[in-house]
Amino acid sequence: GSSAAHLVEVYTQQGKVVLVGMGSEQLLLPATLLTCKEVDLLGSFRYCNTYPLCISLLSSKRVDVAPMITHRFAFSPTGVAQGFDTAARAAQTGAIKVMFELQQQEQQQGEQQQEGQTATQ
Repeated sequence: GSSAAHLVEVYTQQGKVVLVGMGSEQLLLPATLLTCKEVDLLGSFRYCNTYPLCISLLSSKRVDVAPMITHRFAFSPTGVAQGFDTAARAAQTGAIKVMFELQQQEQQQGEQQQEGQTATQ
């Protein structure tokens, strides 16, 4: 059986079992044992409530993440494909954090719109 099922089997009455992070999509558990022992089963996604702290650290510049960004790609079909391939092959590419340049695309779109307005005037 699974590790979670084993925990339910060995755990005491009225305890709590917490599943942290991403596990397999399906989990086989002894439902009768869960009920008889009155075990609480809780799921916790590992990133829950971390974004406000991260945003605060980044905006205050107390953490410099620039050295962790190893690769940058255009936000385009080709760039996205290259970025995901680079991330998937991190052992070969040395990728730590792959970023997509959204501002570059927005800036190009803005320039194209301005060119179009100038041409019609």
